[in-house]
Amino acid sequence: MSTEKILESIVIKKFNQAKSLITESMSVRIGLILEQELERLGAKLLTEKTDPVCEEDDDVDNDGDEDEYPAKRRKEMSKAKAKK
Repeated sequence: MSTEKILESIVIKKFNQAKSLITESMSVRIGLILEQELERLGAKLLTEKTDPVCEEDDDVDNDGDEDEYPAKRRKEMSKAKAKK
């Protein structure tokens, strides 16, 4: 969208037309920005290391740190199952 068209619409007092042109221009730009962000996030997700499927570890929520409560709970549940 041309800035000249927007300014021309304002000068000839066609404000609704100018508003439509501005809205259309912004929508296109926002769409491009969102597309770039999605590509960046997609690339990040593809390179992010996750735990192997069906293998438990101490990082239950996969945020990079050891989660003590869920790990202890797993151990206790395993012990309880073993007793039965």
